[in-house]
Amino acid sequence: LGWVLIEILEQPMFSEAHLAQSVTMLSSILKQDTKETFSLLIQTLQTLIKNTRIDSETKKTFWQCQLKHMLNPEIVLKLLKTPLEWEEHTNNVVDDLVSIAGADFFRTVFHILEVEPHLSTRKQAIRFLIGCGSAVIPFAVAQLKNPKWFVVRNMLVILKDLKGADEVLHIIPCMKHQAAQVRLAGLQTLDTLIPETDLFLNTLNTALRDSDES
Repeated sequence: LGWVLIEILEQPMFSEAHLAQSVTMLSSILKQDTKETFSLLIQTLQTLIKNTRIDSETKKTFWQCQLKHMLNPEIVLKLLKTPLEWEEHTNNVVDDLVSIAGADFFRTVFHILEVEPHLSTRKQAIRFLIGCGSAVIPFAVAQLKNPKWFVVRNMLVILKDLKGADEVLHIIPCMKHQAAQVRLAGLQTLDTLIPETDLFLNTLNTALRDSDES
């Protein structure tokens, strides 16, 4: 059924209501965990991406909405767990997704990073976001005020690896976070971004006076 639905998406004669229903049905199918699901997922995303490049602005907007509809947490999680043999195909799809639906795509990945219970998957999400480059930085900065300490720590890791030196003033308040893990991550991030500066040394002195031995 999934492959039939993809064929429908490739045909311009169907109504938008019919096409939207096909996307919804495909989304449900792709949430299932079967051997052929991943190849079906890649083909679905490639088809939707191709359709967003249509000349008609009205139709382009329609297909962009359908693509964003497909980027729910269950689907994006499958992309994060790409089988090794599909990595090249996935990387090409992800590049297009970032270009077309970057904000929506990133928000979904950050949501997964916050709610995913498995450490290995959270690490995959962090690597994935870092791989997306500097476009991720504003979203990471916004999450520095997240009430969950492990989310803040992960954002600091991302900012450190993405060399987000322009965000230092947003990072410094993390040095007063109640969680020692966050304060340590903040210090490591500042050490990477602004080493041997007065600002870093002042922050380091504050950290050394921290009486929390945990």
